[in-house]
Amino acid sequence: MKTKISKVKIIEVCKTSNSMAQAAAKLNIHFNTLKRLAILYDCYTPNQGLKGGNKNTPSKIDLNEIL
Repeated sequence: MKTKISKVKIIEVCKTSNSMAQAAAKLNIHFNTLKRLAILYDCYTPNQGLKGGNKNTPSKIDLNEIL
């Protein structure tokens, strides 16, 4: 089902999100669609290393618990 997303909404979400993948998830559209539209509207700013974002790191297990 196609939903119309306004140009203003795409630009706003692209500027406020930490990454373009996060922006696509917020808008509930596929990443490639967001990328195409963001390049068209000149607001595509990828953040490949997720700089400034929260990376999910696994919790550390003590070696004594393993052995």
